Amino acid sequence: METVAESKDPVLAEDLMRFIMEMEDKELFASLLYTCYELIQPDVALEIAWRSDLLEFVMPYFIQFVKDLSSKIETVQRSTDDIKKKQHKNEQERLD
Repeated sequence: METVAESKDPVLAEDLMRFIMEMEDKELFASLLYTCYELIQPDVALEIAWRSDLLEFVMPYFIQFVKDLSSKIETVQRSTDDIKKKQHKNEQERLD
């Protein structure tokens, strides 16, 4: 699992996740989601968890994913607001 995380290869991470699900090891599944967080696609994690009746094991992953996504959206929103303010200020200066 650590080797897959270090490889930074999403395909390997997904293959390992599917292998773990074939073994029906719930704790290992949760551990993989934590260890390979950056490599796992949320839709794949949710589908595998849903099909295997492991939604409670995928929830910590999704909570973190939603938190990260929310933070990124806030950052983009702030940047967009700053750009709009600068454009508005520039337009006001040109009009004056």
